[in-house]
Amino acid sequence: MIEIYAGRGASHSLVWLVDLLASSGYAGTRLVRSEEMRSVADRVPSCVVISGGDGYEISRSVGPAGFSSLSDYVASGGLYIGMCAGAYLPLPSRLEPFSSFNISRTRIRNLDLRCGSPGSCNSRLSVPYGDCSIIHPVRGMVSLTGPLGECVAPIYGGPVFEEPEEDAALLRFHSFTDRTEFHVPRDASETMMIGLPAVVECRHGRGMMVLLGPHLEFPGCADANRLFMSLLPDDGRLGAKVLEPVDTRSCPELDRAIADLKVSIVGLENRSFVCSHKLWDGGRLLELVDAIGRMRWAVEKEVCVEVCDFLSRARAGLMAIDGPGVGGASETPNELIDAFRLCANGYFAALRR
Repeated sequence: MIEIYAGRGASHSLVWLVDLLASSGYAGTRLVRSEEMRSVADRVPSCVVISGGDGYEISRSVGPAGFSSLSDYVASGGLYIGMCAGAYLPLPSRLEPFSSFNISRTRIRNLDLRCGSPGSCNSRLSVPYGDCSIIHPVRGMVSLTGPLGECVAPIYGGPVFEEPEEDAALLRFHSFTDRTEFHVPRDASETMMIGLPAVVECRHGRGMMVLLGPHLEFPGCADANRLFMSLLPDDGRLGAKVLEPVDTRSCPELDRAIADLKVSIVGLENRSFVCSHKLWDGGRLLELVDAIGRMRWAVEKEVCVEVCDFLSRARAGLMAIDGPGVGGASETPNELIDAFRLCANGYFAALRR
């Protein structure tokens, strides 16, 4: 079983990962909550994945107990794959709450030693990290090459690694593309990124961690998708299989909840807001809601009520937004992640049947 973190702090990038795994026939997939990470060493899945999102919120939510269990799981022969925020978590750090999960000794290049106080800069460009800032020199499509292969994939805030002393580089930043957006001058971005590791693997006990700065699971990046899939174990894979939706009239309340939420999100099309340390906008919220809509037919009737409740609370939060601040919507992304987790697990259960 592949377990994917879908707790507090997770982001809309879960949709890309779930769509790729489902379309590739990985029926043996399950999305798990924050508290379930505390017993991951007992369940011994074939792989644990933490994707993009808010690293602070994920770390606080998983907590020392979850990180300890995850460390034990890898040391005993498990496989951890971390993308973007999930790649930062195992890196060396003395800063709470990250200090509970120091496994890799590879450090990051995209660290600005100047003070990064909250609110001092654009959340799209950097994130405060103690007395420093983690900066995002570029976003968008970049070219990658290395022992794993060659591909083009996007980076959205993921780490740029220093040259590792113990870990191995699987992919390096090769060049920028015409779809690269520069947050700092191009020459500074080249110095900070080109030739440096974008994906590293780290041995821990009898297990392995693969840490990815770019999103190889991004839709439409066929070569990157293929390289990402090559990292996964084969167990639980049934082969490509697409399920046809069944009649959804058994839960009309869910259809209404989705429609009402979409109306609320449309009003946020041109607005961005920060929840904890993560930048959200209407497009990212809508990506989650659209995915929920695609998988809603697979939700068991008794789970439908729970999904509707999460969507209703998400909508109430959006309706409470007042002025430029986030207001009551601070929990909306987490509530959408909860609803998405339930729908995705229903879909993977249907895929296994």
